[in-house]
Amino acid sequence: MTWIQTYSGKRVDLLDPKPDQIHIDDIAHALSVVNRFNGHTRRAYSVAEHSIFVCNQLPKELQLAGLLHDAAEAYLGDVTRPLKALIADIYKPIENRFNEVIGQKFGVDPQLFDHPLVHAADLLALASERHQLMRTPCPHEWEMELPDPVAIDPSRREPGQVYVHFMQVFHACQ
Repeated sequence: MTWIQTYSGKRVDLLDPKPDQIHIDDIAHALSVVNRFNGHTRRAYSVAEHSIFVCNQLPKELQLAGLLHDAAEAYLGDVTRPLKALIADIYKPIENRFNEVIGQKFGVDPQLFDHPLVHAADLLALASERHQLMRTPCPHEWEMELPDPVAIDPSRREPGQVYVHFMQVFHACQ
């Protein structure tokens, strides 16, 4: 079995996803309940919140790419960077295929998910999340250079509220 059932009840083939299997409701729902850092944060903080933060750091023409840069995680889960590096030979082609199909579905060149400005906004989000959501001070050095953090939205939102916010941002980017 290489397929999953989504929130909306759709069947998505993990090895051969098709654009008609991809739905923004499934993406918004899944990302609003999937926590960043495998949940190892001081409070729940979802991939959807992270994606909205990234989107908000970008110029208008890149905002949809920023919002959807982690959309594959709605189908594949949030794989931490260290684990993703360990399983890259298996994981990366599957993630790339999802990015292609998601890009096709929503009219975004999938190369924009890795655009230098999207990457920079993603690193800014990572630095800010690390600073504000992880154990402070961090007892371990991360083996990457990160920019100076900025404030993230400190409010605690329930997944349903995050879903609504994600959908509002998605429609504003259209």
